[in-house]
Amino acid sequence: MKFFQLNAQLLLVIFLSLLVSIVSVLFPIALKNITDTLISGSYDKLTTLFTIGLLLALLQMVLLYLAGKANNAYVTKRIITLRQEIGISILGASYTEFSKHEKEEYHTLLFSNIQILEEDYYNSVLNIITKTLLLLSSLITLLILQPLLTFALLIIIIIVGLFPLFFSKKIIRLKEAHIERNEVYINLVNEIIAGFNIIRIYNRHTVFQKKAETSIAHLEVKNKQLKNTILFANVIFGSATMLIMLIIFLLGGYFVSQSILTIGSLIAFIQLIMYVIEPTVNIAQDLNKVTSTKPIRAQIKGLLETSLPEELVQHYAKDIQEIKLENISYQYPNNNTPILQNISLKFEKGKKYAIVGDNGCGKSTLLKILSGLITDFQGSLYINNELHRGTVKHIGYVDQDHFLFQDTLSNNITLFEPCTYPASDIVYLLEKMEVNHQNSYLASKLEEGIGNNGELLSGGQRQKVAIARALLQSPQLLLLDEPNSALDVENKTLLYNLLHECTDCICIMITHDEKSSLSNFDEIIEIKNGNAYIKEPSLLPI
Repeated sequence: MKFFQLNAQLLLVIFLSLLVSIVSVLFPIALKNITDTLISGSYDKLTTLFTIGLLLALLQMVLLYLAGKANNAYVTKRIITLRQEIGISILGASYTEFSKHEKEEYHTLLFSNIQILEEDYYNSVLNIITKTLLLLSSLITLLILQPLLTFALLIIIIIVGLFPLFFSKKIIRLKEAHIERNEVYINLVNEIIAGFNIIRIYNRHTVFQKKAETSIAHLEVKNKQLKNTILFANVIFGSATMLIMLIIFLLGGYFVSQSILTIGSLIAFIQLIMYVIEPTVNIAQDLNKVTSTKPIRAQIKGLLETSLPEELVQHYAKDIQEIKLENISYQYPNNNTPILQNISLKFEKGKKYAIVGDNGCGKSTLLKILSGLITDFQGSLYINNELHRGTVKHIGYVDQDHFLFQDTLSNNITLFEPCTYPASDIVYLLEKMEVNHQNSYLASKLEEGIGNNGELLSGGQRQKVAIARALLQSPQLLLLDEPNSALDVENKTLLYNLLHECTDCICIMITHDEKSSLSNFDEIIEIKNGNAYIKEPSLLPI
């Protein structure tokens, strides 16, 4: 990942900054000429010199505006590109890689750290480039005016310029700690917002208020330590510049008394010195800011380097007749025991399979492998006797969370492709999940918003939307992870009736229903201790 890219925009920024620097150093020369002319009494040239000075001031103003606009355009383009690359990396990551990062880490990166990067990295680096050009232009002009004095000044500036290096490691360490504390605070805030009802019902607001106060205190302590360290480094550097000015005035005054410099040359020299000192101070401050963003840049590089390998990005689009698993094993990161061990199963088109077992036994993991979410498993997965590792194009998937987007009901069911599916098909599915098969409440609300994650719907309604979304895809592989957990007895029966119509696909459903409901399946598979067992024939339909 290249945070800076040398292109026409950046070259324009550098070119305009160079013009600003040249005009800036010409202005003190104009002041020198005006001052020396006034002292010498040659007033005939005064009007011309004043006009030149005025034109330089106006030109500097225009160039500063243009350079600022070019700077903003370049930074905006880089931030847009960076956000897009992060988005592509997140959406293209494997399930395992995506799960390595907490949601709060993604939130902090996209909503907080990117803004910090824009201000403290991109703007600071461009400011360093601009100030360096001004500093070099001023030094060259100073060398022309008075080489000896400039050489002494340059040595002092180099020595002072080494000061920021002594603080860089501490600044990086404090920035890393601040980022970590910020993620903890964001996580707590998200929990308080998501768990508001529980906190209120059980009267635990005092407990969470104390947790929030502690988290805020830790966060702000790290923030204060970081700011104070940067402040201390800048104060030391800034104080050193006062020593430089004192030396320059002493030497400059001496050279004027010895007629080595004119009064006008001293004025120009002092102005140019300010063009050296002020950029040097700014560069040191900006270097501290750039250094403080190193953990953020490392975080982004780490995220962008974990995108899904190209060979795993496969979409099986053919007609699926059979899926076979051979010796499938999977172990979650930071877990010593595999959740699935050497599982071998076969699923055939037109059949329905129930997956049963205790909580946490690996049922959902098995569905994630079949769906292509988990791709770093051991063993082999075959579709129509072809080795496959990836997603399936025509799939229907209902997970336990029943996640819904903050949009209309129609867009949630069609996954933002309403023109692809006839409205009559959507209405049909929704009505089939109603007791009387008509007057569906959901069907009448297709173009209405459903709130954040479907908060305006009941649990059962959210489940029906997730089921309708899966069935609307005309799936060849239908995976259902407890799709009826929020449905009453009547609606469960409607769901099973609807599944009976799915004769042109492989249907695999995780369920905790009683034994009588298992008669709706062709085969019952129990996951236990990481292994898969076909249940006894007495549980199969006769």
